[in-house]
Amino acid sequence: MKGLLMNHFLLLIALLASQVSEASAPTPQRIAPDAVWGKGSAFPFFVAATAAVDANGIPDPKLFDEASRTLLKMEIDRRRLKENRGAGARANAADSGPCDVRIVSFHEWWSVGQRSWDEITRGAQAAVRGSVVGTTPGFLRMTPVTLVTIRIHETVFASVPFPRNGLIHVIYPIADFRVAGSRFCQVNGSGFEPSPGDEVLLLASDSPSDDTGAFVTPVELIFNRGGRLIVPDTVTDRDQLSSYGSLAALSRSIPRQ
Repeated sequence: MKGLLMNHFLLLIALLASQVSEASAPTPQRIAPDAVWGKGSAFPFFVAATAAVDANGIPDPKLFDEASRTLLKMEIDRRRLKENRGAGARANAADSGPCDVRIVSFHEWWSVGQRSWDEITRGAQAAVRGSVVGTTPGFLRMTPVTLVTIRIHETVFASVPFPRNGLIHVIYPIADFRVAGSRFCQVNGSGFEPSPGDEVLLLASDSPSDDTGAFVTPVELIFNRGGRLIVPDTVTDRDQLSSYGSLAALSRSIPRQ
């Protein structure tokens, strides 16, 4: 009997210990939101792919306006109908190949046109160095993009109110993901896709524009991966920038405003 009671006692102690351990375990930190709202806007301008639709492929009415929900649902249904008609194998083969959707213009969301490094730095209102800590595929309104999350390490300069530490998010014009079985993708001119661990120099056109103060519209993004600077084709003197060798050296070339 004593042995049985001892076994029950030890089992109870083990159970209580496991509950305490679970309660004290840190909750994983979410580094990127499921959606990003503009200040005072009724619907978000960015929606993560994982949050866009429910299990039945129905777009979330809290995240998309009526027109966007209709367009997204039509695209999902079109692909499903194609598969049901026996074209599924061919459709899946095509969907697994290279993306053939190329960005044309991002208007206020992304730099456009050919400009020199001097023109870029003179047009920036803030510059920070940091590292990529996360990437979240999703929709910028209805365009496939990636939300890149950056941890700030250094504020090079800021002539407008701007975060000096913590996390910020920017849109990057490349994506390849599936929603309810349908592929959504686009590529940019360079084909470069940011990844966690990349170093980045971000030049911003203004203060954060979302309701949390963390979403930034970039003038330009320069990456460093494995000691190699990744400079966009839109920078006319990009070859000269490569001679700096590091983002720290490149950031020192930016005039303080």
